[in-house]
This record gives sequence, C-alpha cells and structure tokens, in this order.
Amino acid sequence: MSFQRAADPAVMGSRRRLWQIFGPAWAWPKDTMTIRKTVPGLKRWFYAGAPADGPGMRMSLIGYGSFQYEVKSGQRVTWPIVGLALQKNYISLYTSVIKDGAPITERHKGALGELRSGRGNFSFVTFAQLSASGVIALLNDIDSTLRQDPIGALEYSTYRIVSSSAAAR
Repeated sequence: MSFQRAADPAVMGSRRRLWQIFGPAWAWPKDTMTIRKTVPGLKRWFYAGAPADGPGMRMSLIGYGSFQYEVKSGQRVTWPIVGLALQKNYISLYTSVIKDGAPITERHKGALGELRSGRGNFSFVTFAQLSASGVIALLNDIDSTLRQDPIGALEYSTYRIVSSSAAAR
C-alpha cells in the first residue's frame, strides 16, 4: 500500500513497544502508514478505552473520524467511525458504517486479504497480507456513504446515533 509517514505520537510513539511485542515480521506500524490519504476527511485520534465505571469499549485503538451514540442511561459515548486496533495475535479494522442495511465490510468480504471478518470488522496478521486495492475500495466506499448520509450511515448496536464528525465535512 502507498502510505505517507504517520507522525502522530499515538501511533509512532508506541512503535517500539509494539515492535517488541509482535516483532519485525509484523511490520506494524509502518513508518509510512496512513488511512488519511484515502479518507482525509476522517481526522485521526487515539481512543484510550472507556473508563471502567462508564459505558463503551475498553480497548484502545487509533480512530479515524468519530460519532456519538447514546446509551440507555442517556450518557453519550464517542467512538471512531473507523478504528484500527492491535489485538493479541492480529490487527483489526472496525467500522460502524452501514450501507443498504448491512455493515459496509460485508460488501468487501474476501477482497481485502483478511484473515477473518465479523460484523463491521476484519482482521489480519500483517499489513503485507492485505490487498491494497481492496482496502482502498472499502475506504472509498465508507467515504462516499458518509458523504451521502453522515449520521444515518452509522450504526452501533441498537443505540441512537446523535452526532458525527462526518456531518461537518
């Protein structure tokens, strides 16, 4: 994949630790990695995980774009539109974008070079195994879907979506 250098400390600041854990064979994160080239309207940020006493996912990840959903208590949770998370044995890309009533990743299943896929996510071991054209097609599909409906194209379980950074683009 052709990527530009990611100078974000949340990404590159963890490189030494990630490299020690997963080794050079994983080649993550690459010096030249970025999703921003394909979807520049989705601002990159670091999601440190929800607090133990609050709603939301506990995992940390690199997010691109954001939206808020409202849980039953009325609290609002901010979550990435696209998220990249380092798991124990693989890397996962998550997205909450839906198209035609189904997770947008379903439309790209098998074309990404993924190890496995789930509802709104896919996983891989190394970036080298991914199909650059498949991932770029997914990201372009996410971008065009959000441009058409920046809030209605998002889904997080059964929670109500209340705002989206894609609406401000």
